[in-house]
Amino acid sequence: MTDRRKLLRDHTNHLHKKLDDNVGPLGSNEQYLRYLHGMLQFRHPLEQQIAASKIPAEFDDFVPSMISEEIESDLRSLDTKPIFLPASITEPQPFELSQLLGVLYVLEGSSLGAHFLVKQAHQLGFGEANGASHLAKQTSRKGNWKAFCALLEQIETIDEKAMTSAARTTFSLALDAFEKV
Repeated sequence: MTDRRKLLRDHTNHLHKKLDDNVGPLGSNEQYLRYLHGMLQFRHPLEQQIAASKIPAEFDDFVPSMISEEIESDLRSLDTKPIFLPASITEPQPFELSQLLGVLYVLEGSSLGAHFLVKQAHQLGFGEANGASHLAKQTSRKGNWKAFCALLEQIETIDEKAMTSAARTTFSLALDAFEKV
């Protein structure tokens, strides 16, 4: 494990565990719909901020995984209207590089958990064509996590305090989203 990845893991482990406990296993259709709504509330505003951010040249082999459009599509395919809670930020604010890395640590790391969730969704009858296209997209980019971890170490000038703060905030935003759905 790289130094920065370990730093991020150590500073967010308690929040990560709390989020995993809050989301829980996806053992029913109701739990799966709650998961979809929570993910949309969590990811949509962050992905807008990422889109508004300047992606550095160092990101050449790494492309952030954006899945909120697929989550919306998944909800519609299940005859459920995507619901957006009122956002506190009306205009997406771009992230600074260190913040961006902290946010992406959480978002890209969720692709690892998506490998477990895709199996649970499949057991409920959801697949790429009906309700789990976001999971299919998340799990299809197998080298993205490794590319992100390499990027963490390659970038020389990072404000590690800002990076870890952004990662903690991102986990807190996820917890908040799942508590509201």
